[in-house]
This record gives sequence, C-alpha cells and structure tokens, in this order.
Amino acid sequence: MLYDRVYSWNAFLGDLDENMRVERLETPRVKVPKGSVGITEQFADIYTFESPGGWNIIGNTPLEVFDSSKEIDPNLINPGDIIKFNQITLDEYKNYNEE
Repeated sequence: MLYDRVYSWNAFLGDLDENMRVERLETPRVKVPKGSVGITEQFADIYTFESPGGWNIIGNTPLEVFDSSKEIDPNLINPGDIIKFNQITLDEYKNYNEE
C-alpha cells in the first residue's frame, strides 16, 4: 500500500497486475463518492472523501478509510498493509456500520 498524505489522504494501492491495468478516463468525473474504489494504470485508490476523479470506479467500501477527527491513528490502512476486497450485498453495505 502506498499512501498519499500530501494531496488527499487517499489510499493508493499498487502495483496492480498487468491484466488489471487500465488507462485513466478521458474526461474525469466531477464527483466521485467517498469510499469509491478506482483503478488506473498500475494503481488502485480508495477515495476517502467525495472529489473529482478520472479513475475507473470498480466498487465502493463502507469502511471509514481515513478519519480526520482522530489525532492518533486516523488511517484504517497503512503502508505495507495487504488489502483484500470482498464482495458484499447491498443490504450488508447499508447496514455495515450499524451495531
């Protein structure tokens, strides 16, 4: 996992397998929802807040990847972590953060 602490606090994941690599969108989206998982070239990215973006969106996570209100350990994932994405149902997604 690579981490961009300067620009956006997004989690940049790489190096993607050659078979997963795609080019950036020719025209970026005006809004990419928070939690979106995108890929381009050799990287994947988890958008930690709504923002413009030109990456190919392949999913969305209900996890809070970055929490700016936390002074200690605001990141859910850190450099060197291995990230695995699992498919969940829409109901599981909607209820994920409810305890």
